[in-house]
Amino acid sequence: MDLQSPEFFYGIAFVALLLVLTVINIRYATRGKDVKLEISEIPASHDNLGKYIKGIAAGHQIYYKKRCSSRVFKNTRKCIRELKEYYAFLSNIPDKGIDLVPSAQWVIDNYYVISRENKLVRQSFSKRFYRHLPCLKGENYNKYPRIYLLAVEMLKAAQFHLDEDMLIYMLNKYQEVEELTIGEIWALQNVLKVCLIQYVHNFSRQIVNSVKTKQRADELINSILRRGINDEKVIFKILISSSKGLINNPGYISQILHRLDELETNENTIKSKLCQFLKCKEEELSQFFNQEVHAQAELQVRISSTLTSLIEMAAIDWEQLFEQTSLTEKELVKDPSEVYSKMTFVTRDIYQHKIEAFAKRFSVLEKELANKIVELSHRASEKNSPEAHVGYYLLGKGMSELEKAFDYEAKGLFKLLKWLEAHKGFYYIFGMSVLTLFGMAGIILYGVNTTFRQDMISTLILYISSFILTITIAHEVTNYLITT
Repeated sequence: MDLQSPEFFYGIAFVALLLVLTVINIRYATRGKDVKLEISEIPASHDNLGKYIKGIAAGHQIYYKKRCSSRVFKNTRKCIRELKEYYAFLSNIPDKGIDLVPSAQWVIDNYYVISRENKLVRQSFSKRFYRHLPCLKGENYNKYPRIYLLAVEMLKAAQFHLDEDMLIYMLNKYQEVEELTIGEIWALQNVLKVCLIQYVHNFSRQIVNSVKTKQRADELINSILRRGINDEKVIFKILISSSKGLINNPGYISQILHRLDELETNENTIKSKLCQFLKCKEEELSQFFNQEVHAQAELQVRISSTLTSLIEMAAIDWEQLFEQTSLTEKELVKDPSEVYSKMTFVTRDIYQHKIEAFAKRFSVLEKELANKIVELSHRASEKNSPEAHVGYYLLGKGMSELEKAFDYEAKGLFKLLKWLEAHKGFYYIFGMSVLTLFGMAGIILYGVNTTFRQDMISTLILYISSFILTITIAHEVTNYLITT
């Protein structure tokens, strides 16, 4: 085979193209479909909510070790772009148009809230953290974060208005069937904001479509008025020919009927012909008005509830919510030494991060791990001994005992990290020495080749100041590596 022949080159290029297309196909096949944010008819009673949420939990199949799809972030960016367009459109319509679709005023007045909350989510919700959350198995929601789907279902069930008590109730009901992780509960605030922004986008699109429909009806009537047409038959023909796709739309028909009295003609004749065309009785035309009034009222309730919930997210005490819903936290407060419950929230957060890391390493649930730690703490001979505190097994010498309890043996990188953690003193001194040595070596070589031959005092000053700077940088870098 001639390796330099065109046939060989084309063959390699074809195989490479097939591989690329296969990778793209796999990626798109497994990323999950867009979640359709539907409106729920679940009555807002605690009994029904509890059963509904427990049913959701029973149907969830979880991946714990796969990365979540990034579709949620992409969908949200698309929603924000389109919301900006909707806001610009609604801001430029006259007051008369706003009066016909009152819910539009909610979008105009609260667009700054949407922008602010989206900015806060982007600042506090890292992709890396998000992608390591437990995700769902399934055809429609494959690799979507479980907490995202749960947030969607909770908002639907609560008709878009969630308060702190309802959140706590539904989270606890869900965990009667499936445990939520520490990370999922902490992610809930940002995930709920993302869902609410997506709902606002959906409702804003309906508002814009409703305004455009009424504008088309107005343009048609204004066109007839400008042309001065008075013949009922001609007007009816124009109405039918210009209303393709909208003739059964309640918003369009109600706006046409609302403005018929402006025409210098017998509006009853036109209504009669319209009834014949729609195959309905004349008195049934009022149903179009009723349907449109009901639709506009319902849309206003939904957009107002969603925006109110988005505003009220900041008022929820998320620390208190975590304490009342985290199954792991409820286990750790059983600490026999009673030290854990007296710790500050920041200190307890360090323990929770350790729980998350160990649970992933041991491939166990966080609650199961916390329960085992409390069980080991109870074996201590004295209440005030170090072994009686849960921190002894998370941060102290009891870590090896905890590993034995789960038959865990560190391998590869974890084994190296464990050795480094056990020899932090050596690691600290060695790291500082190596970094300082390399830093000073570079500076000395630079000084020898430039300033030494010209000015010895300047060179010495350079070396002394450089040593102080280098050892300071080495200290900060080593300290960062050890603490993280």
